[in-house]
Amino acid sequence: MKVLFVAQPESIHAARWIGLFSGLGWDIHLFPSSDMGIPNIDMPELRLHNALCPCRKTALPKAVRLKGICLGPGLPGLLARLVALRIPSFSGPRRLARLIRKLKPDIVHCLGIQSSAYLALDALELLKINRPLLAVSNWGSDIYLFSRLSSHTERIRKVLASCALYFCECERDLNLAVENGFIGRAAPVVPNCGGFDIDIVESLRKRIKTSDRKTILIKGYQGWAGRALVALNALRLCAKDLSGYKVYVYSSRIETEIEAELLRLDTGIDIEILPKVSHSDLLKLFSESRIYIGLSISDGVSTSFLEAIACGAFPIQSFTSCACEWIVNGIGGFLVPPEDPCIVAESLRIALADDTLVNNAASANWAITSKKLDRHSIKLKAVSGYESLMKDSGKWPYAEANV
Repeated sequence: MKVLFVAQPESIHAARWIGLFSGLGWDIHLFPSSDMGIPNIDMPELRLHNALCPCRKTALPKAVRLKGICLGPGLPGLLARLVALRIPSFSGPRRLARLIRKLKPDIVHCLGIQSSAYLALDALELLKINRPLLAVSNWGSDIYLFSRLSSHTERIRKVLASCALYFCECERDLNLAVENGFIGRAAPVVPNCGGFDIDIVESLRKRIKTSDRKTILIKGYQGWAGRALVALNALRLCAKDLSGYKVYVYSSRIETEIEAELLRLDTGIDIEILPKVSHSDLLKLFSESRIYIGLSISDGVSTSFLEAIACGAFPIQSFTSCACEWIVNGIGGFLVPPEDPCIVAESLRIALADDTLVNNAASANWAITSKKLDRHSIKLKAVSGYESLMKDSGKWPYAEANV
């Protein structure tokens, strides 16, 4: 099978999802929806097309074979890219349309609606007729938030109307897709992270009993969706309860880093901004954490939440995610409003004081993890989604329009 992915090459989520299909003998290609991204180091073997990478070719992951131009880092490469993108025939949709005609993939799969599917839909409209099969993965807030915004509603409906195969990670987003006009085939509902190696995760989580852990982990996203500052404000309200605990903030931005520093100075909380670490090191830290806090105004199944429950950390997660499809509030974790530090603080106090609660949650969440997050099982479900679509639809002809 030949699959052309349209995705952000720098995304760890894209690398993990595409990695599910390694070893199958499939012909895998990637068209970058973001030319500025350096391919993730975990990207599996594939051909990367038409990439104006801001890096040297030698810096690419060894498994990635480039069919494009490495402009090199620095200002000259950036200027060359800006000039190239001003040429109409070099626009993203036109380049993608030409690539589809050339490759004739069995499936074009967009990882993300706003980040990738909009681009692919523009390209397919240039082909006019006999379009290839389009698969779309709903990521994070792609439908839950953006379908409510007038500037996105119609584009989302057009994507879903063109979509032959739809992947999402919660029933909520499957229902929302149907409400927005989706009539194609729904793939099995599985996490976009592709799951975990259960044996490795189990060996990590068993090292330290949850109630014996003295670390708290906070997702540092702050922006249009992330609400890390609310989490830090909750810590401020609980400063007296945090004696003896080490707090780590990861994936932080400047706003979060400033507030964390002020929090340390004002309260004496032992808080540290975590530099970028490997996924294996991050899982190790989750397995040493008593509590994880992740807040945002919108999300799918937060990968960080899944990492927390897999590794035995007690999650305090915003209820605007799909976490309610994984845990029962008050048993497997706390589901809280993303912008109310007082409720987050009260949840934190309970999780700090109640050893039985966090230990029982770790046991319950491991039963869920071992059943629903095994990478091998998710791979089988993902592969079956593609194969079932091809079996029913067969090979599609391709347009010969000049694009």
